[in-house]
Amino acid sequence: MDTVGYEGLYLGRIVDAEGQVTGTPVLYPSRHLRTHALLLGATGSGKTGLGLVMVEECLRKRIPALLLDVKGDLSNLLLTFPELDAASFAPWVDADAAEREGKSVSEAAEEAAALWRRGLEKWGLGSQDLQALRQGAALQIYTPGLRSGRPINILMRFDSPSGDDPDESAARAQSLTSALLSLAGVEADPLHSREHILLTTLIRHNWETRGTLDVPLLIQQIQQPPVDH
Repeated sequence: MDTVGYEGLYLGRIVDAEGQVTGTPVLYPSRHLRTHALLLGATGSGKTGLGLVMVEECLRKRIPALLLDVKGDLSNLLLTFPELDAASFAPWVDADAAEREGKSVSEAAEEAAALWRRGLEKWGLGSQDLQALRQGAALQIYTPGLRSGRPINILMRFDSPSGDDPDESAARAQSLTSALLSLAGVEADPLHSREHILLTTLIRHNWETRGTLDVPLLIQQIQQPPVDH
């Protein structure tokens, strides 16, 4: 079965009345996914598996996805190796678990690769499908609050805008100030609010003198402004 060029999301195959898997594919039109979708089912019914398959299919169709992975299931999408060889799996083998089973890391990796190959072949999938998945999106794991992966910190540092346009610099400083005050729950008028005027002044002062600014320094300067009142 050509699973790369077909229309729709390939979710599996039809199961007949006797519980046997047939050769008829289940293709779900991606155009039916408008805004929201909800997967309902009892524990162990396969909700997570279905969700992962739908995400994989969307990526293969180059449909962008931003995934909030609360339980850590979706990060396994990066463990897809088009070569399906032992060398790709070896770095992810638990050496202690393999030793307890009397296997070397290379032996356990080969078993894992063979298991994947058999599992994919059972559903008419192969290396070309994994390649399409990896080419369909730039898979990245963002990890707020952690140093592993790609940490996110929206308040890390505020660099001055490139160029010498004073109007652009003023507009950027006002926009940044509004965003910071909004995060703090403060509604401030850019023209009349003392808080807004002070922050904007501090930001522009640091851009002109330092070229950058971070939150700790901004807090310090709010208490002791380095500019005339």
